[in-house]
Amino acid sequence: MSMFCPVMEKSKRGMKGVTSGSTYLGIDAYACCIGWRGRVQTSLIIFLCVGSLWLPVLVLQKRLQQMASSAVEAGKALDDEYHGVYRKWFWLGIFGFLGMFVIVMIMVTKMTPRQLTGLWI
Repeated sequence: MSMFCPVMEKSKRGMKGVTSGSTYLGIDAYACCIGWRGRVQTSLIIFLCVGSLWLPVLVLQKRLQQMASSAVEAGKALDDEYHGVYRKWFWLGIFGFLGMFVIVMIMVTKMTPRQLTGLWI
């Protein structure tokens, strides 16, 4: 067993284990130990994807601020271009948040998204 596995004890009756989250889902503790590298790799890939989503969000946010400042200085209402940029900013933020949520789910359940979806399908 690796140091990232839950506490496992070999008893006369078989394996006993303590895991966080897996007990509530009815998942075998030993199955959660297998593939921790897959969980870490999946989390890192999702993290890099989220980072690639957040960088354009920062650029769009600066652009929105400049457009709002110029509208205030001119005393005009925000135009359709502002709303188009805002929609892009909003949806990139939603997908970035969902990616971070999936990473938290991987940490809590100690399962990859593929393993999680296999439970319900």
